Amino acid sequence: MSKPLRVSKISEHYCSTFNPVAQSSRIAEGLGDLLQRENGGGRLTATEFRQLGGWQKYRKGDGTAMSAKEIRASWGRTGRKAAAEGTVFHRVAEWLMKHGDARLTKAPSALLQEAWTAVRRKKDAATWRRSVVASELEQLVRVFAGMRRQGWLPVHSELKVTGYGITGTVDAVWRHARTGVVRVIDWKRSKGDTFPTRERCRAPFGAYLATKGTQWAVQTNLYGLLYRRGAPGTKVEMVTMRFCGAADPDIHVVRPIDDALLIEAIEMYRCC
Repeated sequence: MSKPLRVSKISEHYCSTFNPVAQSSRIAEGLGDLLQRENGGGRLTATEFRQLGGWQKYRKGDGTAMSAKEIRASWGRTGRKAAAEGTVFHRVAEWLMKHGDARLTKAPSALLQEAWTAVRRKKDAATWRRSVVASELEQLVRVFAGMRRQGWLPVHSELKVTGYGITGTVDAVWRHARTGVVRVIDWKRSKGDTFPTRERCRAPFGAYLATKGTQWAVQTNLYGLLYRRGAPGTKVEMVTMRFCGAADPDIHVVRPIDDALLIEAIEMYRCC
């Protein structure tokens, strides 16, 4: 029997919006051209001047542009830092799901400090000191308390779901005490606000992924498909919660995709 495919692999196949080789090459060439014109006394348009400002982090100490390879290496360092932050975020979220109910009378800052004390590891100290991480975790505590006030009950954290030859891990599952509706929740730590267009999404999902808020629609719907397989008859909502540092989290109920279409996409991926 073949090993189950990861949900993330399938969603990236259909909805990928980032090509690191092409993007790094575009930045290196574009920045090099702008710097050459600027140093040569050329006049930049307002749009080009803003672009130059946005690319300053890819400018080396001697004033020249990084190569595409150097840009990708800098992304690798940023990615490792983000991964460490994400690990801390998920550990705190899991602790809140398991232990937060008994401590809801605490102030958010006190609850967060208790969670951090419970899950921290020595190597996490530098990550915790980053203001963006602390801000996102404070948001997480407020979201947790807010959902409990609205009648949502934590059911599962880091739940592994499998079926149709694929597997994945759901960040959180909540059930509403009165309605019985289940929310399959995917935490996101994304600072960007870019969403795929029809042209960027592979068939058969173009019609579903043409509006803002559906960047992770395939991934979250696949989680919903697998959860419903294990809990037939349950009404399931798919939700992404995007934590953005200083801003309030973006809580988005994802537009559902028909199960038959999801299964078709899984089969297309496996055979092709």
